[in-house]
Parts: sequence; structure tokens; C-alpha cells
Amino acid sequence: MSHHTLKVRWPDSLCHYNNPLGDHAIILGFDGYLIHGTNQPDGIGMRASRGCIRMLPKDIESIFDRIPPGTQVNIINQPIKIGWEGGQPLIQAFPPLGAEEHSMTALTETMTRLNQYNVDNVNLDYEQLSDVLSLSNGLITPLHPNQEQEPQRHSPEEKSIKGIYEDQDLTSSQRS
Repeated sequence: MSHHTLKVRWPDSLCHYNNPLGDHAIILGFDGYLIHGTNQPDGIGMRASRGCIRMLPKDIESIFDRIPPGTQVNIINQPIKIGWEGGQPLIQAFPPLGAEEHSMTALTETMTRLNQYNVDNVNLDYEQLSDVLSLSNGLITPLHPNQEQEPQRHSPEEKSIKGIYEDQDLTSSQRS
């Protein structure tokens, strides 16, 4: 979804702690949707604002003067975000729009996306990823390597383990 902006700095009469829109607003190119400050910071990132994007007052003020009117704004519905930091996979999951939960398809697509950037071949924990998607609480969560034991490899110095028949000579002369 792409829209162009129009900026509004509220008149001083509206700039006070009771204004739920804060002191600055960036009006998107369709009715009723804004990027704005707020006097209720607990609503930031929540679907509690009828579609508006709420920001901390200092954050909206920071970008307000740097974004020229007419700037294209892209709104992306991506409830599952992935990243890597220092070889550590990270996941952030929000509830999807609508009433549905994340599906098995979302789980497998997320695992595929993670594996595309898995340059260190980290053994990803499928169960933990499933849990993060089920919670969908918006917290950035490090995915820990899967704790399943890999088969142990023996060094050449170690004595090899023999099968039960290796010490027996089963030649035809012993059969009778």
C-alpha cells in the first residue's frame, strides 16, 4: 500500500498533553490515516488507533522536519520479521491482520527465509520458531540452536567400535 504525505503541525491551541495526536502529524494520502505523536505511549505498535501509526513525541518530531510533503509512504503488512545479528537468528512476530492465526504455511515460509541467510548453518529450532509464532507478542526473540544431539564423530585416535561378529572367524572350516 503506497501513499503520499501532507504534514500538519497543530496550532498551539491544540498542542497540549490532552491531545491524543500529539503535536505533529503526517497525513497519509487517504482519509483518516495519520502518522502522529501520542499522549498515550502504551498504544504505540498496537492496533488501538483505528489504523493510525503512533510514534513517541520525540520520534515524530525528529522525522517531521526531515520528510518533505509529498513523500511516498509504503505501509507493509509483514507480521513476521526475521534478522541476523552476529550469527544469531532473530524473529519478531505480531498477530496477523484479521482473526486468523499464523498457519503452517507461515511457519515453513519463515523457516525458508531464515535458512536463506543461515550462512553459519545454525541448526534452527523448529519448535521454538513455532512457539514464537503462536505467541505473536511483537518481542524480538533470538532463536537458539536446536539442542538435538548430532551423531558423535570419533577421532582417528579413538579405538573404533567393533560389531559383534568382527572378532569371530567364520570360515567354512569352522562350520560342521
